[in-house]
Amino acid sequence: PLHQGHRPPLHKGYGGQSPRDIEQGDCDSALTKARTLLEETFCQVIERKGEIPSTSGDMGKLFAQAKKLYSIHADETTDRRICDLVNGLNKIVDSIGQMRNKQGDAHGVGAARVRIEDYHARLAVNAAANVADLMLSVANRAQREEKAGPPRKQQTAPRA
Repeated sequence: PLHQGHRPPLHKGYGGQSPRDIEQGDCDSALTKARTLLEETFCQVIERKGEIPSTSGDMGKLFAQAKKLYSIHADETTDRRICDLVNGLNKIVDSIGQMRNKQGDAHGVGAARVRIEDYHARLAVNAAANVADLMLSVANRAQREEKAGPPRKQQTAPRA
């Protein structure tokens, strides 16, 4: 895997070209770029923690690895609405991976290719961008907190 400093900016080449692809009717390419944006984001945030990203090609495994490293999980101590959002992210990542495998341009499928509408491609691209933005925001916050060190205890003035 590439080190963080050698990765291209995530918004260039991956998600950045997708709207133009969609406008030109190349929804297959937009789906492939949406998946690539997610995969690159997950790899980048995993590498920031000094870990090696899963090489299985399974987006669900990469996402699970990233969520574990940054403690993004749904459990009994988390507000139910947040749990629902996190579970929705899992579905988004899975759906984009499946759409790309079935409708994207990364694999030849011949006559079995099903054309998707531009608004479906736009939904997938925007959903991927939102998941990527969340992961990068969480990773950036964790990095800032690591640099700042543990919070200092406030000293209280002695009572007279």
